[in-house]
Amino acid sequence: MATYRRELVGEARASFFNHSDQDSLKMRGQALNQALDDLIAYMNDDSKKGVRVAVLDSSNDTKTKRKAILEKLNSAGVGAKKLFIEVVCDEPDVRIFSPCIVMPLT
Repeated sequence: MATYRRELVGEARASFFNHSDQDSLKMRGQALNQALDDLIAYMNDDSKKGVRVAVLDSSNDTKTKRKAILEKLNSAGVGAKKLFIEVVCDEPDVRIFSPCIVMPLT
């Protein structure tokens, strides 16, 4: 997801992930849809032989978001098993460090 987000907005600050910022919410949705489109194209590519596995590394933190992802995958004919993995970190001193974001998890 970070690659798709960087293509849209470049380097993102922590405020980009503010759930009340409608503009950022829309751009995050665009990045998610682009990633899903690429994932669907890969999973449905009949020229690929063997087993295919795709990972959508994204913050799918609401039931509504997860439902929308499943609906899009199912309507596109991706019949693979779907699994959501949730990581919970309750350590207040842990920080996320990436090339584009630095923000505390508090």
